[in-house]
Amino acid sequence: MRRFFTKKIIIITVIVLAVIAGIVLKVSNGGSKQKVTVVRADLKEVVSATGKVKPFESVDLGFDKSGRIRSVNAEVGSEVKKGDVLAAIDAGDTEADLAKARALLNQETLKLADLKGTAPITYNDALKNLDAAVKNAFASSDDAIRNKADQFFKNTVQNPQFEVSIISGNYVNYFDVPSDAKLEINSERKRIEALLVEWQMNLSNSSDVVRKSDLALSDLRIISTFLDKMASAINNFVPGEFTYEATVNSYKSTIASARSEVLDAISSVVTAKDKLNEAPSLSSGGEFGTVSIQEAKVREAQHKRGQDGQRHEHAEQE
Repeated sequence: MRRFFTKKIIIITVIVLAVIAGIVLKVSNGGSKQKVTVVRADLKEVVSATGKVKPFESVDLGFDKSGRIRSVNAEVGSEVKKGDVLAAIDAGDTEADLAKARALLNQETLKLADLKGTAPITYNDALKNLDAAVKNAFASSDDAIRNKADQFFKNTVQNPQFEVSIISGNYVNYFDVPSDAKLEINSERKRIEALLVEWQMNLSNSSDVVRKSDLALSDLRIISTFLDKMASAINNFVPGEFTYEATVNSYKSTIASARSEVLDAISSVVTAKDKLNEAPSLSSGGEFGTVSIQEAKVREAQHKRGQDGQRHEHAEQE
């Protein structure tokens, strides 16, 4: 019974409050009625604020080489993937470096080719070439003295006598040579005969080739000086008649050929000796010294060209 009355009181109280609320609402609206039209629409809420928008992920870009930007291939916010070129800088400096490296490589390569074409491959080859040059020098000297120069001597073995003449009919015309010059030429010819005999004997033994080449150069210079003195005497000959002019010219040509032959022999021995000095010792594997050095220079130039090429490529792709 008690629960029934409590529930009843609550209901009555709610009704009374509702009536009072209705009276108050009516009074506040002036007793007028309002009609409201309900329309379906989207609900919008505008928020006005300042600030900086930050991406969820960001990447800082760094470049190996500074320079002027030549092109930008991606905009802010655009999607890119691995390997895409985002920007490129001006590669003018790297192109100049690359061109210089290519020129240096070509230059060193040409030097290497020239060395390989003119240099002996091994020390033994260079030694053989020097020995051959010494033997050829003796053959040239023997021909220049005993065949060409001896045309102007009598009794060359025992007591050489420098004598130049032209036979005309029953007469023999002798060219005048100053007595002091003739005595000097005769003495030198006798000395050179002994020199040639000793040189020929040394060719057959197995002595040091370098020492033989030094002796050969000394002998060749003595022979060259002797032939110069002969040429000085013969070139002063003047034919008394036009008929003898061809003969005199042939004398001058003969001694000139002898001098040229000896000078060529000197050049050959000197060149062969220089190449031997440039060749490495046998312990270094037999490669020609300057060739090995030049090959190292070419490898260095190739490495530099590769580095400049990579820098140029990076400049193009960054």
